[in-house]
Amino acid sequence: MIKINFPPLKLWLVAMASSLCVHAVAVENTSAGTNGTQLATGTNTVTGTNAPSAAEIARQNEIHRTIEHLISLQMNSDAASLAAILAGMTNAEPLVRKAALNAVIQFNDRSAIPELQKIAEATADPFEKVDILKAIDYIKLPSFTEYAAYKDALKKARLQTSGTPAATNAPTVITNAPVTAHP
Repeated sequence: MIKINFPPLKLWLVAMASSLCVHAVAVENTSAGTNGTQLATGTNTVTGTNAPSAAEIARQNEIHRTIEHLISLQMNSDAASLAAILAGMTNAEPLVRKAALNAVIQFNDRSAIPELQKIAEATADPFEKVDILKAIDYIKLPSFTEYAAYKDALKKARLQTSGTPAATNAPTVITNAPVTAHP
């Protein structure tokens, strides 16, 4: 069993698998004698199977297209893409909302946090709300460059407060002078 920890790839694999299943069911229906008119009207003449109707297939295809669109937007860095991704967070389909949340995480823009907080407050599903709050916490984390800059600033501040000029970065020399006790 392969374990995938990269959310966009996992989402894409799930979307592709569901797409293949829908296509296989549609082929099975047409080979079983269902003509195009019956499939288009949503009636299912195949007995003993759980084959979805044409409306269900169309709905799944629309979900798939929406998820693909969100995945393509997550690699952009413009405000319009972020707005489209955040709009996906209010979609009626849970899979689309999950894909939009993963896209927001991948987008990693702190300007999305206020909107995510509003969406979290309006979300009724407690599990989805927790996922949104976790995404907010992740987006708030500093990047590596921000962390490195913080560590450099902290180092410079320590050097300045110890009396050593920050520009020289001279090492502190410790002598082995005897310690005398004060009476």
